[in-house]
Amino acid sequence: MDKISIIVPIYNGALTIEKCINSILNQTYKNFEILAINDGSTDGTLQLLYKLQKLDNRIKIYTKQNGGVSSARNLGLEKATGDYIEFMDCDDELKPEMFEKLLNAIKTSNADLAICNFENNPMFKSYLTNKVYDLKNQYDVIEFSQETFGITTPWNKLFKKDAIKNLRFNESISFTEDEIFNLASFKYVKKIVTISDSLYIYNFGNQFDNNSSSCIEKIVGANSFWKDKKTIWHLTEIYTDTRKKVILDALKEGYLCVESPDELAYYRMFDFLLWGLVSYTYLKTSKEGLIEVVKSILFEPPFIKSVEVQNKFGVSLNPFDNHTNDKIENLIDLLIKTNDDNISDKEFKMIYAFYMIFTKLFLNINESLDTHNVNLVVKIYKELEKNTSKEAKYVNKILK
Repeated sequence: MDKISIIVPIYNGALTIEKCINSILNQTYKNFEILAINDGSTDGTLQLLYKLQKLDNRIKIYTKQNGGVSSARNLGLEKATGDYIEFMDCDDELKPEMFEKLLNAIKTSNADLAICNFENNPMFKSYLTNKVYDLKNQYDVIEFSQETFGITTPWNKLFKKDAIKNLRFNESISFTEDEIFNLASFKYVKKIVTISDSLYIYNFGNQFDNNSSSCIEKIVGANSFWKDKKTIWHLTEIYTDTRKKVILDALKEGYLCVESPDELAYYRMFDFLLWGLVSYTYLKTSKEGLIEVVKSILFEPPFIKSVEVQNKFGVSLNPFDNHTNDKIENLIDLLIKTNDDNISDKEFKMIYAFYMIFTKLFLNINESLDTHNVNLVVKIYKELEKNTSKEAKYVNKILK
């Protein structure tokens, strides 16, 4: 029976670790080990872990000097004895059937990696469908790369250990280190299966808290972060060359198929502007701050290039003119309204609404070029033009 190793890095997680560990112990699939990596906690975390270990010997505790989440995950990878690897944050939870369903998806599709959706609030959800992606197919790669939480996070995933046994998290990177790890895995992962079930519960805070473990909340909590170019987008852009390097390594191996490292790397840069705006709007960043965030990114050469790599699918940036600043303010007003409307429909895709508003104001789409229908911007534009989705109907209404 295949064994799963769950790696949980923990730094001062006394308030959440019991609920986290119990959600693992309640899995319907029982053959697993929990690698609890105590990363120099000072709040009683270690005592709670020993208490839990007495109740279940599948919990293995490793204590190290505080070195950050990447070093903790790397220690977990060294100690793991399972056939499969799952990463988990210490303030999150799993639904009981997560391991069973992800393992079944891997077995059924002969994939190296299985990914599920996650949930907690309407602003931070993923929208994966039931699909198998072959990384030897460039259109599969492009489509999958636009699934932000397909690539960005480590924790809604089950990896075959053999596919990542030679990989480690880059401990010198302080932001998007998990995305770099996932991109590096493309050197060994040949096939990815995604399932639509929401099986991971991501506990993102409701407001900025100085004690929060969320890197996004810490960014937004900094004074004038947009003026200092410490936005999610700018912090991600710093590692563009690192991102391109790991993509190039994967291309050399022969499994990953895209035209160039630039193509895949810059697809990601476009995506981070929109998801950054989702985060900032949800966390009630001031209107002034949101306007400055967009102004600080929209004219940057890397962002312009992120649109240019999508030209082959008919996506282009409208020329900047005297009305651009008015459009930016209009964009922010509409995004704030979308967030403040408190849409109760759980199936409403908030990020799609944000994409539609941005596309309508700043992009030109020649949809006849999107012959493979894999570009997310074009897909969402078609929904908006044909008014065929809940998000399109909402956006068309507020745009009037």
